[in-house]
Parts: sequence; C-alpha cells; structure tokens
Amino acid sequence: MNKVATYQKKKMGTPSFGEEWTIISLAAANKVTKTEKEQYAKSLEKKLVSCDGELSKTKYTEYSRVVIALSSIGYDATKFCGYNLVAPLGEYDNVVKQGINGAAYALIALDSGGYKVSDPDNYDYQGKKSIRDKLVNSLLRNKLKKGGWTMGKKVDPDITAIVIQALAPYLKDKEVKRAVDQGLTRLCQIQNKDGDFSSYGKANCESTAQVIIAMTMTGVKVSDPAFIKKGNTVLDGLMKYYVKDKKAFKHLENTLVNRMSTDQAMCAIASYYMKQKTGKSIYSKKKIKKKKRKSTIKKKHKKKEEATTKKIIYKVETTKHKKLPNRKKHKKDKHALDKYLVTTKKGGGAKDIIAQEKDKKEPAAQKRRQTIRNVAIGVGVVSGVVLLAGGGYIGFRRREKIAAWLKNIFSR
Repeated sequence: MNKVATYQKKKMGTPSFGEEWTIISLAAANKVTKTEKEQYAKSLEKKLVSCDGELSKTKYTEYSRVVIALSSIGYDATKFCGYNLVAPLGEYDNVVKQGINGAAYALIALDSGGYKVSDPDNYDYQGKKSIRDKLVNSLLRNKLKKGGWTMGKKVDPDITAIVIQALAPYLKDKEVKRAVDQGLTRLCQIQNKDGDFSSYGKANCESTAQVIIAMTMTGVKVSDPAFIKKGNTVLDGLMKYYVKDKKAFKHLENTLVNRMSTDQAMCAIASYYMKQKTGKSIYSKKKIKKKKRKSTIKKKHKKKEEATTKKIIYKVETTKHKKLPNRKKHKKDKHALDKYLVTTKKGGGAKDIIAQEKDKKEPAAQKRRQTIRNVAIGVGVVSGVVLLAGGGYIGFRRREKIAAWLKNIFSR
C-alpha cells in the first residue's frame, strides 16, 4: 500500500479536478496531506465556478465521484464554496439515466458522508419514498433471476460487486440481504482458478479489485473457502496484476501499468487494510464531521439592467445618493408593487434604486385582441339588422334570446 501510494502521488502531481479516484484511494490509506486536500479543493472550486456548479447535464456519476472524494478528505459536499453538490443526486430520473452504475454510485455517494437530500419528486405509485428507497428498489428490480447484476446479458463481476457495495449498508432489509447473498454466490461461481475475475471474457485487475471491496463491505473474509480456487484467494488474484519494479498495477496480464488500474487496486487494498484495522471499509456507511469550505475566488457579478419577480418586471436605474448593502431585499415603496432584489458589485459605491412597473400587456397582443373585438362587433351589427328586419316572423322568446346574444357580443 505504501509503495503504490508513492507511484500514485508521483503520477498525480498537484491534486486537481478529475483525480477523484486517486484522492479516494489515498485517503482510505491515510496518505493525503493537508496541502494536497487544499490543492484539490481549490481546483474543484475553479471548475465549479467555470461551469456555474453544473458538472454535467447527463452524467450524474460526475457528482457521485466528486461527493465521495470530498467526503473522503473531510469536506461537506453540501456546503462546498457555496455549492450543494449532493442536491443533484436527489433527482432520481437523472441519476438512473446511466442505468445500474448511476444508481449504485449515487447511493454510495449519499452514504459516504451520511448526507440528507430532498427528493424533488418523492412520490410514486406506492406512496412517499425517499431517494435512498428509490435507488435501492431500482437496484433490486434490475437483479438477474439467478442472482447478480449486469449491463449486458450475462452476469458481470464488476457491476455485481459495485451494486453489492451500494446495498451493503441496507442488509437489515430481508429483500436486500437475499439479493446480496445471491450476488456473492454468483461471484463465487464465476471466480477464476487464479483467484481473479473476468469481465466480458477477459480476466482483469479492476473487476477483481471491485470484488475485494464488496467482500470487505459485507464482512466476507478473503480466507472464506468459497472464495478460494485451487489455493488462490481474491488477493492472490489481484496481486497477479502487480508490477513490483513499477510499484503499480496493470489492467490485463500482458499490458503495461496504468493509473486507472492502480487507483482501483489501491481502493481494494486500502479497504482490506481498513477492515483489518478498524472493522470498517472504504465505503462503510458513516456520518463524519465534515468541514465547510468558503469560496476563495472573487466572483465577478454581471451588471443587471433588470431585476425580476414572479409577477412584475422592474427597470433599475442607478445614481450616487444612497448606499445599499450587497444582495439586500428592499421593502415596498411608492414606485413598486412587490419586493425586488438588486445585486451590486462589492465596493461599487453608493446606489439609489428606482423601480417602475412595466406594462404587462404587449402591444402586439393588445392589437390582436382589439381586431378580434372589432370583427365581433361588426358581425353582431350586421346580424342584428338582418334579424330586426325580419322581426315580424320571429317569436317573442326567440327575439329575447337573440337580444341577449347581441348584448354579449357588444360587451366583449
């Protein structure tokens, strides 16, 4: 673990956005310094400012990965430099767009810091459910009949292990425990003779690493006979991909070392180490003391010509008479019918606010309505003349109804 940490730090250099899995694995091994934590935080803040807090419109695993990373180094992901990075994980429909993978990592992220998140659409056909309930149920629904999970047709050790990691904190639920036990049984059945695992027909480092994490989170020992094939444990299978002179891991047996394989292997080794030392593993459900981080970047405020409310739009004019604090709600005055919000630049000097109501009716729409009304009146007049001319042939009640109709036309 110490040797791999040396390789990771050398390759990572200054921690920055995009290095989340390296940060997560190093944090689990207790190898991240205060300086490195601050460097990563600054880089992430710059990224958030540049994208206005929206890491992705479609890939919500971006939020999951960042939330897990922040939690691993002690930051509160709900109050990070003015951004709540946990909130998007409450949007169930967006989270599950990436399928099983999206739901599993969202659940892991929420539990990485014991986060509470409001679900904007927390009702379904069975009644009110939390986002956690929805995610758990989603994973259970996608279980294969014989156990395990996949994003293809056959059971996949990589996806199965990740889902087991996500469901591990919910084993008190009978249905969850049954699904997890079936998943672990399937993993035993598809384990290779060297102790490692194959995904899509190829034995690889990452799938083996994910299984080790799943085992540590569910309390299954590496020495469990069910996970030993021809004398080889899962750890033996993982070490098959370790290159001693490079102090790193490779993806396949006949390939070169790479950072992704090394990061995933480090997560597994660190999780195994934590289990021996503390009884917990890398993603164990916990509520940690998270520190808030205030913004260190001075955000540039764009000059706004209009301030808006739900009902009224106001034009704002500025003079140099009255000093107003930054972002303050002002009370009603003789110019305004509602409250309005004004954003001023810090140190921008004194400003006086004059709010004027804007005409809610558009000229074009008014013109169309007036034309329709003129046509209606014209039709009414012509009809009235015709009907009155033939009044002798129309009964009293009939004339009464026509008169009421004409009155209605003219009043529009």
